[in-house]
Amino acid sequence: SLRLEAEESGGGRPSLKRQSSANEREAPLKELWDAVFNSDEPSVSPAKLFSFASAYDWTLLLLASLFAFVSGGCLPATLYFFSGTMDSVGAAMAGGFNSDEMLHQSKMIMGVGCVYAASTAAYTALADIAKAHQTAEYKKRYLGSILRQDVGWFDTSNPQELSTRFGEAMLAIEEGVSFKAVMMLEAVYTLVFSYALGFYYGWDICLVVFAVSPIAGLSGAIAIFIALTAGQKMSDAYAAAGAIASEALSSIRTVAAFGLERVAAERYERKLKKAEKIGIALVWQAGFAMSWMIAAICIMMVSGLLYGGLDVSSEQQASAFEYAVDMTWGQIFDSMGMFETMKAQA
Repeated sequence: SLRLEAEESGGGRPSLKRQSSANEREAPLKELWDAVFNSDEPSVSPAKLFSFASAYDWTLLLLASLFAFVSGGCLPATLYFFSGTMDSVGAAMAGGFNSDEMLHQSKMIMGVGCVYAASTAAYTALADIAKAHQTAEYKKRYLGSILRQDVGWFDTSNPQELSTRFGEAMLAIEEGVSFKAVMMLEAVYTLVFSYALGFYYGWDICLVVFAVSPIAGLSGAIAIFIALTAGQKMSDAYAAAGAIASEALSSIRTVAAFGLERVAAERYERKLKKAEKIGIALVWQAGFAMSWMIAAICIMMVSGLLYGGLDVSSEQQASAFEYAVDMTWGQIFDSMGMFETMKAQA
């Protein structure tokens, strides 16, 4: 809420002060909830995002998804062959080292790495080619829809912000139809293959890790919420700054004639200061979400290692047995004398 107060200092001139209220203190959480669940803005499904993809683009995306399927299975394959390498190291410590087996495991890991590099490069290139075609079509349709509007639409839509919002919209669309969509498929394939491998070799440990996985999902949801709320605020702030710049440049003769360069620069800087504050807050929030996500991954790893260690320890205790050596003191001294004799002869 805003109110005017007359201050005695400074000549008694009225000043504009802002009073905080309980509703305003609760605004960030309410705004976060409304931005995600109660937003009036129309949402776009992934299928509609690829509305302007041609048959050629869909063919490229299909090939990219196949390469993503291959690259998604590379990480579980690397873990599989690495486990064989660890078995070979354990056999070497027990005196049964097999150099041919170790060489085979190393070659397989190198081969998986080469396959991963080739498949990742392939699906990235194919997806970017499809993105370039779709982005060009989006720009044509976007500009065409603006030019089809009547004069009254430009009076109510703040045309100074069109150039800034046009660029931001195209960047958002490029992010949506780029190789990141195929990368998400790769992550899904990796998740499926990893859980299949884990359930095959140790279903109980895999269940423990799976039970802790909602922590990582919660951290991802927090990151998405932060991006939804802060992204729109930064877009509005930069659009307002772009509107001032467009207005000043379009009437640069008038600005120069009245010496308003400093005034226009100050107005532009004030809008950028607002965007800067929002950007700094976004960085802190994104850093918190990223740290929470890394901590969740570490918690999942620790949970699996802890349960696996306890399981191995319980198996060792169950297979242990007591034994005793029945020796007299005379036998012990005889053994020590024999050891000293052998040492002297050496």
